[in-house]
Amino acid sequence: MPLLKRLSLDERRNFPYTWTPDGKSVVFTSDRDGVFHLFKQAIDQPAPDLLVGGDQSVTLARLNADSSAILYTLSPALHDTDRRVRLMRMPLSGGTPQLVFAEPGINNFQCARSPSKVCIVSEFSANHLDLFIFDPANGEKRQLRRFEGSDWYLYNWTLSPTALRLPWPSTNGFQGRRTSGFSASPAAKSVFSR
Repeated sequence: MPLLKRLSLDERRNFPYTWTPDGKSVVFTSDRDGVFHLFKQAIDQPAPDLLVGGDQSVTLARLNADSSAILYTLSPALHDTDRRVRLMRMPLSGGTPQLVFAEPGINNFQCARSPSKVCIVSEFSANHLDLFIFDPANGEKRQLRRFEGSDWYLYNWTLSPTALRLPWPSTNGFQGRRTSGFSASPAAKSVFSR
């Protein structure tokens, strides 16, 4: 089998987000039918299966910690004056999507892999970026950290199995060798830098 195989034969915008746990299918968003919808496609499948359609764009998709469900965000509805992004949950095997929570400014989320159960979401406003630990089963969340300032958009993060790591911006942009972060463990909020 070749190392690279094109899954999509169209020229639409397709954004892969994650693989299924067995490594046989990819979960991605595509605007092939208008707005960005969520699809799953096996590597030997000629066309993808639609997982989430509708009139709102799916903007991000990830697996929960035990890889049993897909978590995804939907862009704010046109009638929602609060501009809330909806974080949704759907079984990986298919089924009815359920709302985890809706907040304005959700811009990233990720869950660590099992046996960890840590999931993090970030939400921005005009003058800060908040990070929360959340439970995708019931929507409960608690604040982990706040980054003050209007330059929140300079921060990006990813969740490792043991810690949350954040690139730390300098006055002239990101410094490639310096990464700051902190423990995402509920029991430890110690700040580290290396």
